[in-house]
Amino acid sequence: MPRPLGPPARPPQRDAGLRPPRHDMGNPLLVFLQRAVQLAPPELRRLEQLRSGARRAERADFELLERLHPRRPVQAARELVAAFQSWGGGGLAYLDGRDDEAARVLHQLVKNPRMLVALGPASPLVLLARDGTTFHDWELALAYGDARHLARSQLEGVLRLAPQEPRLLLAQAVADRLAGDERQAIEHARQAFETTADPVARAYAAQLLAAAYLHLGELGEAAHWHEEALVTAPSPYRGLVALEAAALASRRGQRDDARRLLNLACQEDVPFACQALRRPDRRR
Repeated sequence: MPRPLGPPARPPQRDAGLRPPRHDMGNPLLVFLQRAVQLAPPELRRLEQLRSGARRAERADFELLERLHPRRPVQAARELVAAFQSWGGGGLAYLDGRDDEAARVLHQLVKNPRMLVALGPASPLVLLARDGTTFHDWELALAYGDARHLARSQLEGVLRLAPQEPRLLLAQAVADRLAGDERQAIEHARQAFETTADPVARAYAAQLLAAAYLHLGELGEAAHWHEEALVTAPSPYRGLVALEAAALASRRGQRDDARRLLNLACQEDVPFACQALRRPDRRR
């Protein structure tokens, strides 16, 4: 039975900001990316902030994406870098007001499974992954990290007309996170989780909650919402959820759980998970 929604009954487990434990296997995607393009630590940190939706995007973020170059002759690396480069080009077009060009790029990105793997299960591209060929202004804003700081004001009017629409509540939660308002994001994501029966929307809401709690350092709550997402997420989205959950389990020192989740992600054909399972055990 899912745990009832509401304030956590236990004190939140906070990340004290210490180095990861020796047995931390890391985020398999970031480990793969580090090897594929050999990013310096500050660049990798910038990319992870952009990927996780923890802050608004900046021009330097998209310029970094365009500069990425695969250093390994591996198809997965080439595909991953190409997806990031496209996102970077679309982001620069959006920043410069070339919305039609940004929308054309976005239309290709939402059809690219490698891009969804790269950005993870809390990416706005999951929310936008549909068959339409046109995007609302707020959809463009969220897809490119709200780089023009317009998403919240653009959503205000449509939310007024449909305040309980789960998809709009999820969009608002994404905009809240990009603006640095994690608590408001949690409120909107919970509302969406409670009001939708769609399995992808429920899993996406749970992933947003996990990402927000992780950013706040409440690791126990983040792990709980990863598990909630795994309950309802269909394939292949379930594999992306499992990959993120494995990274958190590893960070918390729960190596057996991490390997269980990596196995699940690998079974869902997430290549970074399979590679992480093949890496030598680093425990001392």
